[in-house]
Amino acid sequence: MMEITLGWQVAFDDLPFNSGKTSGQRREYWEKSRRLQHGTLVALWWDSPAATPPRAQQASDPCITFATISIRNEQQLAPREPGHRPQIGIRCALIVIAIITPCNQS
Repeated sequence: MMEITLGWQVAFDDLPFNSGKTSGQRREYWEKSRRLQHGTLVALWWDSPAATPPRAQQASDPCITFATISIRNEQQLAPREPGHRPQIGIRCALIVIAIITPCNQS
């Protein structure tokens, strides 16, 4: 068995109730919130051709990936610069199990 760990920095649309708030108010929300805590399991749906992981059969095939939150920084969740989206670090472990069959002996 072999484990391969991959990490990504993921940007996402802000929560609807946070969109009209200042960056300080959004940062305060994320400091108090229990959402997206370190180690939380998340499911990601990849369906745009630019975001499709390389193992997908075709660029248009949707793919679901499970990962855990590995980096949670309130400043990245509530960016000060206009137009920047909240970001979170995630980690995905792929476990590869090799099945070895005995050779046929004649």
